[in-house]
Amino acid sequence: LAAGAGCVENGDEAPDAGVASTGSDAPIYRGPATFAVTHYDFQLDLATRRATASLALVIETPGDCVSIPFRPSAAEEVQLGGELAREVAVADGVLTACGGVGTGWGVGQSVQLATMLTVPEETWWRTQVGYSVTNDSEGQPFTYLLSWFGGCARHGPCDARPQVFATYRFVVEHPAGVEVLCPGVVTATETRTTCEFPFAGGPTYSTFALMASPSWTRRTTTTWGAIDVTLLDMDSTRVTDDFDWTRAGGFFAWMEVTFGPYPYGEELRMAVGPTYWAGCEHPG
Repeated sequence: LAAGAGCVENGDEAPDAGVASTGSDAPIYRGPATFAVTHYDFQLDLATRRATASLALVIETPGDCVSIPFRPSAAEEVQLGGELAREVAVADGVLTACGGVGTGWGVGQSVQLATMLTVPEETWWRTQVGYSVTNDSEGQPFTYLLSWFGGCARHGPCDARPQVFATYRFVVEHPAGVEVLCPGVVTATETRTTCEFPFAGGPTYSTFALMASPSWTRRTTTTWGAIDVTLLDMDSTRVTDDFDWTRAGGFFAWMEVTFGPYPYGEELRMAVGPTYWAGCEHPG
């Protein structure tokens, strides 16, 4: 999200870099803007990997162009501020888009960046960072979209800086009989799952992720303090039988004492699947 020197429109000298006078009280901002992403709205069809990504940007340096990490091969129907972008380029893992005929955006303004894309079915090295479909021990497909550090740009435009926390909304279209898990409060119908993550925010490396499987059964539900805890297992494993609930509950209590109260609602879901890692670092 690098900033550059702004351009002055019509060759007029402006009081600040990237600002030109319109002859009225409203300035025109030109050139690259910098920003922070405060919200992601990600809609995905599991059958086709077609997705729509919509990001809420808060401008930190004024301008009318934005650049953001983006690893898919193409960005389609890119919009800025609700209008089709006048210039779009995808090169070297970065999406750059410039606004339409407007005045650009000043510091503190909110701008929506939206694009359609196809999420590539590929991962980084031998890990599952990216998007993958792997058969589980039941012989059923386990779908995994995983970010980790810097990985969220593999499935769309993403500000991957670990110190930037955001909120999220996932909407996933899927076949009947498939359960989808993603961060936040889950609302599901037979073929659509929505996850709303409205809490104080989370980093992309641990909260921009989802998984889906037709194999899960909700085996056990308990409470750790004020949190409802559910384990989603499958018939071919012994995880439910072997899981030490007392020890895990004690560890959870220790984390709340050490890091503070659980910040993500009133539910914690654990799922069994063919994953490369067993978990993620605490997002604090």
